Amino acid sequence: MADALAPLLAWMQRPDGIAEGIEVDPVDIPVVSTNWRTTPQPAEMSPEDVDGMRTERRWAMRPTVGEIMAEVAEGKTDRNADGQIVAIGRLRFSDGSQTERGYRYSADGKITACSIRMPTGSMLGVRDIEERALGGEGSDGSDIDRSNRYFAEVFGAAFRFLPGGRICRGRSYTAAESRAMLADAIANTPVMPEVRRYPAGLPCGSRNVAENFIGMRKEVGGGGGSVGWEDIFMAHINRSEWAATVANLSDESRQTLDATEKAKGIADLAPGRRGGNAYAAGRKRLQAANDNLMAAMKKVAA
Repeated sequence: MADALAPLLAWMQRPDGIAEGIEVDPVDIPVVSTNWRTTPQPAEMSPEDVDGMRTERRWAMRPTVGEIMAEVAEGKTDRNADGQIVAIGRLRFSDGSQTERGYRYSADGKITACSIRMPTGSMLGVRDIEERALGGEGSDGSDIDRSNRYFAEVFGAAFRFLPGGRICRGRSYTAAESRAMLADAIANTPVMPEVRRYPAGLPCGSRNVAENFIGMRKEVGGGGGSVGWEDIFMAHINRSEWAATVANLSDESRQTLDATEKAKGIADLAPGRRGGNAYAAGRKRLQAANDNLMAAMKKVAA
C-alpha cells in the first residue's frame, strides 16, 4: 500500500507556499533558502579542475619509502636464531612475539585500547597518522591585485587601501548638535577653505575589495553566497507544476489531503463516523483523494 500512496507522500513534501484553494504566483514566493546546489551536476570533471586539486592533509607515514630503501641498500641485516630477519639497519621487524598498542571495538561497540600482536615479518614502529592539516599554498598578492583591478574597472573607481588609525573614544553627538557645532565653526571662520570633491571610490575596509561583496562568496555552511540559477529555475518550475496540480483537485480531495497531515489515524478522515465504519470510510476517502492527486499530477506532467 505504501507504493500506491506515493502521491500522498509527494503532497506531504510539496513546495512551501502552495496554498490550497488560493491562487499563488510562484514568482512572488522565496524559492531557495540555501546556496548548496540541489540540481544534479555531471560527475565528470575537466582536467583543469582536477589539476587544481591538492591534498588537504599531510599524512605522516614513517618511515617513508625513501628511508626504507636507503636502509635496505646500506643497512646491515640481522637474523635471529630461527633465521628470521629482525632488523635491516635501523628498521626493526617482528618475529611474531612483539605487540604494539592499538585500538579495537569492544563487545558493546565502543573503541578501546589494546595490545595487538604483530605478525611475523611486519615492520615495527611504523606510523600512519594525520600529521597536520594543510593550509593554502600562500599568495604573492597578485591574485588580490587582479581582483581589485576587476572591481575598479566594473565600478569605474580607483582603489587605494588605507589602514585604519587609532580609534578616538569620546562623547557621541546627535545630528542636531553636530549641525549646531558646524554652524558655529563656519561663523567663526572668516575665509572658508577650498572645497574638494573626491571622485567615487571603493570601500577600503579590507585590502581585498572582493571581501566587501558577501553575495559573491560561498560559505562552508551554505549560509552565504548567491543561489545557483539552475536551482532558482527548477524551484519556480516545481511551484508552477504544484499550483496547476492543486487547481485540478476537487475541494473534497484537497480537504482530505490536508486532513492527513494532522490525522492520528485513518478513522479521523471520516468525521461523523465511529468504529469500523469510520475506518472503512476514512480508507475509502484517502484512496479516492490519492487517486485523484495521481490523476492531477499525470495531467500536469503530460
